[in-house]
Amino acid sequence: QTILDLSAEAMEAKPDIVIWPEAALPRLLQYHEDTYKAVTGFARSHRVWMMVGAEDATPGEGPDGANNPNYFNSAFLVSPQGRLEMESKYDKRHLVIFGEYVPLARWLPFLRMFSPVGAGFTPGAGPVWMAPAAPFDVRAAPLICFEDCLPWMAREHVDADTDFLLNLTNDGWFGASSQQWQHAANSAFRAVENGVPMVRCANNGLSCWADEFGVLHDIEFDNGQSVYASGYKLIELEFWRPRVARVQTFYNRHGDWFGWSCAFLSVALLARSLRGRP
Repeated sequence: QTILDLSAEAMEAKPDIVIWPEAALPRLLQYHEDTYKAVTGFARSHRVWMMVGAEDATPGEGPDGANNPNYFNSAFLVSPQGRLEMESKYDKRHLVIFGEYVPLARWLPFLRMFSPVGAGFTPGAGPVWMAPAAPFDVRAAPLICFEDCLPWMAREHVDADTDFLLNLTNDGWFGASSQQWQHAANSAFRAVENGVPMVRCANNGLSCWADEFGVLHDIEFDNGQSVYASGYKLIELEFWRPRVARVQTFYNRHGDWFGWSCAFLSVALLARSLRGRP
């Protein structure tokens, strides 16, 4: 309800997109009627696109699959008509060990007894892009939680048509600690590596954005309140148009080739120096 109230207040500025963080909803968006009506009704009444962090579920395998569903940590795109754009739904790919899954639980089920997550989440299949349609053309690549700390993963989510990376996160586990700033700093690296902005929407911590040069913007609230307080922020992004004018970075095109080359070269030089010793 707090998020709904803050979003309604933010609508006075007529934003193009409303973004909610990871774990923003207390129930499954697709299946809990009141939750579904609250979110889709907000999008429909304000005629605005929404990108929302929420859990999802699908039936498991076998005849009893409905009673043993697969759960996902997901990001949804909601249209101004109040429709869930399911082809744009992203399921988190890289799960947190013991926080979102228990290793070897499939073969050793008793391990689930030692973790509060039970069966845990199922990892997503791959990158997904959210592309709200008219009246504007924008293409966002969502990441969830600490996925923005993984360079190789962020690179897979940025193609030639990606306008910005979007990180939906819940950093409430760490309170008002240095972790919040360390996590935001990682987002800045992903923006530089791929040459596109990174927008961060956090349940607790730093909701801000990093430009392609690694500069963090809109960290503070305009009224000077704590960065950990409840609130909303309005940001304005500018994109390359036409997209072909944007030059893809070396890392985005080639990945960790340079880093691995340096590693192999270092090992070769070390081996050579050791072999030359008496």
